[in-house]
Amino acid sequence: MEETKVFTPKKDIVATVKELFGTDIPVATVPLPSRGVVYPQIEGNNLESVDIRSMTSQEENMLHSRAMIKSGKAISTIIQACVISKDININNLLLGDKNALMIATRVASYGKDYEASAICSECEKKSSYIFNLNNLQIKRFPEDMMPLEANTNLFSFILPISKKEIQFKLLTGKDQEEIDTTKERLLKSGKLVEDPITIRLKHQILNIAGITDRSKIGKTIDYMPAAESIALRDFIAMIEPDVEMKQFQECPKCHEQIEITIPFDITFFWPSGRID
Repeated sequence: MEETKVFTPKKDIVATVKELFGTDIPVATVPLPSRGVVYPQIEGNNLESVDIRSMTSQEENMLHSRAMIKSGKAISTIIQACVISKDININNLLLGDKNALMIATRVASYGKDYEASAICSECEKKSSYIFNLNNLQIKRFPEDMMPLEANTNLFSFILPISKKEIQFKLLTGKDQEEIDTTKERLLKSGKLVEDPITIRLKHQILNIAGITDRSKIGKTIDYMPAAESIALRDFIAMIEPDVEMKQFQECPKCHEQIEITIPFDITFFWPSGRID
């Protein structure tokens, strides 16, 4: 999933780490699932990979910050701190690319093994499992699929029944934070929370048959026939690059082979899978 090499930032950092610990700071070059086709080119080249370094005690401090954890920004802040190029804002990256950086940061810092508890789908018993993060499958952006305009996050889909053209974008880290904020606000206000599918589509769809007004798009999405919505979401799921956060494991209770979605929260960045 990544290629290990040596991080050579400012000389004072290298010298300090070398002097105190007798080692260099490890770095991973992380291939992006999107292949960089949705981002502006840098010196004529796509942003196909990003270099990240391992965490230090400074990043671990963030895991103990209640304010940062409560804000939901601890993980993003940690990943951003470990990205070597400060010209890259991880919240402007597609969710799948951000996920790849998150996993690579965890591997670079604590190794490939991640221990977490999950409930067996067969016997419904909770057990502890060890997941090999290096074995996660990468779902890459299709090579035969390109944005409407080169190096932009803009795609097109023709609805199967109405034949109307939908122009949409793939969700970024920033979009996901805005979606989470919207859901939290609705919960606190006591209002019924919209179907998350609807919230996502309102962030993704930019143009419906030439309509670009956000309020009109929102109303159209609310009344979109289910068959049209499913077709659009299936297409987005097909092209959206990501990391498959699932692995097959043997349940220690019933010994069935089950597919488990890897549990993920703030403890993902702790070697034991829990905060001490």
